[in-house]
Amino acid sequence: MFKLQHLNNLYFYSLGRHALSETFRIASLKRGERVLLPRLVCKDLLECLYEFGATPIYYDVTKINLRPILTQTLVSPSRLILSINYFGFAQELSQFHKYALKGPMSLIEDNAHGYLSKDEAGNYLGVRSDFGIFSPRKTLLMPNGAMLYVNSKGTDKGLSPDQPSSVSMKLEYRQRLKKLLRKSGRIGQFLLILALSIKSAIERYRIGSQQGSEGLSHLQTPSNPWSGLRESLQALNEEQESARRRGLYIDFELELKNLGYLSVFDKLPKGCVPYGFPFYADNNCLGLAVRAARAYGFDVMKWPDLPEAAGIPHSHFYRNIYLINFQI
Repeated sequence: MFKLQHLNNLYFYSLGRHALSETFRIASLKRGERVLLPRLVCKDLLECLYEFGATPIYYDVTKINLRPILTQTLVSPSRLILSINYFGFAQELSQFHKYALKGPMSLIEDNAHGYLSKDEAGNYLGVRSDFGIFSPRKTLLMPNGAMLYVNSKGTDKGLSPDQPSSVSMKLEYRQRLKKLLRKSGRIGQFLLILALSIKSAIERYRIGSQQGSEGLSHLQTPSNPWSGLRESLQALNEEQESARRRGLYIDFELELKNLGYLSVFDKLPKGCVPYGFPFYADNNCLGLAVRAARAYGFDVMKWPDLPEAAGIPHSHFYRNIYLINFQI
């Protein structure tokens, strides 16, 4: 069993963004220094860069399997390199390690989607580089929860033990209600689908009203984690959860292929515990996928909320990635 919370040099936070900000501090990131990161990234991540006054430099990824497209010219002036294990699928790190060895660079493995996942060599994701970011709240039903793994060379940078924080009763009840509705038959499923539809509409409105706003909103959220985080992770049946997610992925892979959708990944690798089922679509042809997801009690979400600063064309495939989220 992978009891991640027992690893040395592991620190707990409420959100992955706080863990990433701490990573930049440990790495002594300075104003004006370059951080190499994928153009396919959630805009919230850029808030951490702006907090330190760093300059984002973007690399692209391939359409199938989201593999990095790197060049020496692009990488060499960078101070830090960020690699993302998209949707729990292991990113190939050999290219990053090759470039990092040629200069004073550190590699950050963003494993926000990949709690419990391994690469095909059997290595757990998030502990394969200088720093690893985890966000189990994205895959498990909990109010908040994130972790930072620091390789041994970063342990003298003044990290202190975290202090758990309580979460509002409103948030805890919302989490419990969602779980209850999933298990309460057809009426519960109907109510959950209705709630998800309303939530999606509100989220689309919120995202539309915030277009172009890439401020420091995450700083308003307490960095200390939910007090029940460690207990929740300890209680998790990891083998059962891994099997559940892999089984759902296989089911949706076949079903959505038959419906004419293109999967983001060409296979489910050994050791991968997927965040959900990612696929390509446009807004005009989502109906069948949404119907298939809701038959299982799941919703379809668009990912990521792309940063305007990355200059991504409206027709780019980055804007057509959707996800059936397996969280229960």
